[in-house]
Amino acid sequence: MKLILSVLFLITAQSSMAKTILLSSFDAFGEGKEKGKENQSRIVAKLLQERFKNTDIKIHHCELRTVYYKSAETLKDCYNSLPEKPDFVISLGEGYCDSVYFNIRAGNLMQSETADNDGVVFKHNIIRKDGPKKIYTPLNLKLTYKKLSKRSRSFIKNKKNTGTFVCNNLSYIMSNDLEETPYSFIHVPDYSCKNLKYKTKRSVEVIAETLEKL
Repeated sequence: MKLILSVLFLITAQSSMAKTILLSSFDAFGEGKEKGKENQSRIVAKLLQERFKNTDIKIHHCELRTVYYKSAETLKDCYNSLPEKPDFVISLGEGYCDSVYFNIRAGNLMQSETADNDGVVFKHNIIRKDGPKKIYTPLNLKLTYKKLSKRSRSFIKNKKNTGTFVCNNLSYIMSNDLEETPYSFIHVPDYSCKNLKYKTKRSVEVIAETLEKL
């Protein structure tokens, strides 16, 4: 009887670990796009998809253009095209070179000197006229951060804001509109950062452990 209960416990534990995650990334943008530059978020997303191949964690990867509003439309299309709703939706974008950043809040603002990939520049524009000034992502990764190893936590910074460029536009819209599934945003080191090979490896390790602990 004890053996049967132990087996049932193991089966239940393993099934509880199984999850489906929709992971989005961006294409290269700006002058870097013309020079063959990649977007590091796309590289990390593909490596994560490969890492969890044939495991209990299924990764669906959705590639987005770095364009205001259109990125959110594409992610919603990816979400709605899945055979079953994912357990979590997480977007990746490029950030600072020192760490992976867990972003837990988006603002109702578009402001940048850099044009998106449709050549659009917004300055002091709001995303939605009747929307809240700030919104927290439904999936608060600060809570998951506490479960991570000391090594992983050393390469992560918890940052409230997502900026004011396309990343923030996407995060604000998805945090508002994606009611059925927890959503969050993570920034990874930029493609132009020094020691990129090492930082790519660390980014994949950190986010992989994060996905496992969700």
